[in-house]
Order: sequence, then C-alpha cells, then structure tokens
Amino acid sequence: MMRKHWRGRPLMVLGGLGIIVIFILLVRSSNNAEQKPIDLHEPCAETLKQSKEKNLEKVASYKFPQADHYLEDLLGAHPGDGNMPKDPVFLSAFSQSHFIEGMDLVKNVSTIRKILPNSKFIIYNLGMSEKHKVKVLAVCDCELRLFPFERFPDFVGIMKGYAWKPLAIQLVARDHPFVIWMDASVRFITKDLQPWFDKVRNLGVLASVGHAPVAMRTHPLTFQTLVEKQCTFREDKEFEATFIMIYGTMFVREYFLKPWVSCALTKGCLVPDESPSKYINCNGDASKPHYFDCHRFDQSILSILLLRLYHENIQSHIMHHEFYRFCKSADEEWYLPQFVNEFRVANSQTCM
Repeated sequence: MMRKHWRGRPLMVLGGLGIIVIFILLVRSSNNAEQKPIDLHEPCAETLKQSKEKNLEKVASYKFPQADHYLEDLLGAHPGDGNMPKDPVFLSAFSQSHFIEGMDLVKNVSTIRKILPNSKFIIYNLGMSEKHKVKVLAVCDCELRLFPFERFPDFVGIMKGYAWKPLAIQLVARDHPFVIWMDASVRFITKDLQPWFDKVRNLGVLASVGHAPVAMRTHPLTFQTLVEKQCTFREDKEFEATFIMIYGTMFVREYFLKPWVSCALTKGCLVPDESPSKYINCNGDASKPHYFDCHRFDQSILSILLLRLYHENIQSHIMHHEFYRFCKSADEEWYLPQFVNEFRVANSQTCM
C-alpha cells in the first residue's frame, strides 16, 4: 500500500505542475495580447488633436459613480478665482521606509521657506513610529498629519497603488488651493521659485515630463474605465507625479483635481486590482514602444488629464530641471539598525 501510494504521488505532483505551467502561460498570453508594438500609422478612432472644447467634453464624460458620495466633503467650497492664496502650501507624504529621504526634503524646503514666511509645509504621515515623528517635528516648522485611510475605500491603503496621493493633495487643496506637491526625493537647487509660482498662477498645473508614451505605461483597465482608446495616447510622453505645482482655480478644480480624485476612489481606475506591485516595473525600451509595458497609477491619470486639458499648449506645462532635481535612494528596512539604513540610503542615492 505504501509503495502504491508513493508511485501515484509523482503523477499528482506532475499534474499539479502542469496546471501551474498552463496558468502561467495563460496569464502571460493575456498580458502579451496587450503588449503589441505601437504603430503610429495605424488608424485610431479618437485623437487629442482637436479643439479644446472637444477635449473638455471628453474629460467631462468620465463617469465615477463609486466616488460621488466622497466628493462633497473632499471638494468643499471654492473661494473663487479672485480670492486665491498668494503663497503656496508645500506638501509631501512619506512613511518610515522613506524617512531619511524625507528628512532631506524637510531640510531642503526649510531653506526655501526662509524667504517665503507666509507659506505652509504639510507632511502626511503614511506610517511613521512615534520616534520618527518626534524627529521630523524637531527640525521642521511644519504640520504633520496622519493620513485618514479609514475614510476611503480599502484599496486606497495599498501603498504601491498611490491612490492616496491625489487624495492627500485634494485634502489640502480643499482649504488652500495653491499646492506644491513633492515626493520625498525632490530637491530644490535654487531658492528663487517666484518665476515658477507666477507661471503656475497663469497656467494652472505644472509637472515634469517623463520618458515613455502614456499608452506604454498605463493599464488597459484604466483606459476602459475612462472610455478612452489606448492609441489616443501612443505619441505623447507621460508626466511625472513626483513634483507638481497646482493652482486650483475653478477650472483646475473641476476638470483636473475632481476627475483625478474620483479616479483614485474608483476601483479599477487608478489602482487596477489588489496586487498593483506586479505592474510597477517598466522594462520596455521607450524607443521601441509597445502597449502596456507597466502601469504608473497616479501618474497615468495625471498624464491623461493634462494631455486632454492642455494638449494645444502642453509644452508650457512642463517643468524643467533647471531649478530642482530628484534624489532617489533605497528604502529603509525596518529590521536593520538606523545607522545601517542611513549608510545604505547615502550610498544608494542617485540624483537626476
């Protein structure tokens, strides 16, 4: 009996492995179906190269029924374009894993605010210990807020889904609609930001340009949710959500912030599913683009909205690295001593 049982087990194991292999092949084939090369000469049913009115109609047609009951509280009452604030709120958010990088940002922004005494600095705590919070407040003349994950759908709490970022921006913009968003990696290399403040007051939104077409770095489900064609965005590069200046006029609030926030609150729009980490890594060659190499979450929606709203004048909305840079580093690891983490971060930091 024992011998029979053992002889049958390899067949069961092989059968199980066969099922796993078939499953992997099916998943890969379903992904590859979306990863066909981008052909710029292939006809596309929709275009960005149309009147501003037509593009605004398209943005206004986006439907987000899951977000509706959150919006009244999130949007608040707009002060009116004639009562917009003169000085910005600097805004960031980080967890314990990006603590050292975040502290470098705190020191950097502090030098800027010396010549902007009426500006504010708000940091959303995405998961810091009491010890780390004390360290932030010891060197930062800022407001440290705990991000209210409990107020939003469960998927907003998936850190690598980044739905929390547009929500953090809107929570601040509700009361102070001139917002400078900075990831923990942002570093200003000049103190004179006034020319850029003047520019965003005129244009509404400024962001950094990315490296690959939006269609290459956006999940098909996002396009499906927005009722957009992938091919519409095959020529235009993405915008980065790392550093954004937002001057929230009525137009910006209605056509940019509201749909960005609504998408963040809609399952399958900004966050495709419960396992977003599998879409993060972008491995494709931007010189040989194909559809859906990866997904950029908040950045994907940011790009779609900016291209729809400002396509005729999109170059004016690009911030160039003449006054800032990005200094990215390794995440801290909770199980390592702090001095080891500091050494890892310092030696892995790359500035662009």
